[in-house]
Amino acid sequence: MTDHPPTDDTVQPAPFQAPVAALKTEWPALVVALILFAFFASVLVGQDTLFYRDLYRHYMPIGQLLAPAAGSAVSVLWDPYLNGGQPWLANPNCFALYPSRVLYFLLSPLTAFNWEIFLHHLLGTLGIYFLARRLRLGPGGAATAAFVWAFSGVSISMVHLGRFLGYHTLPFGTTGMVWGLWP
Repeated sequence: MTDHPPTDDTVQPAPFQAPVAALKTEWPALVVALILFAFFASVLVGQDTLFYRDLYRHYMPIGQLLAPAAGSAVSVLWDPYLNGGQPWLANPNCFALYPSRVLYFLLSPLTAFNWEIFLHHLLGTLGIYFLARRLRLGPGGAATAAFVWAFSGVSISMVHLGRFLGYHTLPFGTTGMVWGLWP
């Protein structure tokens, strides 16, 4: 056997090249992200907030309790207002140890609340883009899929539910499954 350089049909392009090279081909994802930023702009700068349904009645009070609780381990463990008092760690609806809860220790409660919801929506939108690219759609087709996902009725409804965080991470789980099944 002799060593021959690989031909064009055997070389697979890397899914994500170096950042500058990737920006040349993956710029539609940036456009969709900027449209999403524009859509949520008034919420992100603090002019408006998301308040519908459980966000206002359940999750916002939990976020407001987190900020002053930063220095006290006891107050982080106990919610005195919900049902006469109950432990946070035992209540899965509190998401006490969820990674994005760090925002509440860094920002004001309302700002952290809005950014937490927005970042999950952005994460899901980019996840759909990467899933579509993995399914071999071009950058334009993947951006269209991401745009449709971001502004579909289901996605916008999930923003108002706020804590259906699994919905926004579902594209990455699907991408991982596709990556494992489709070489």
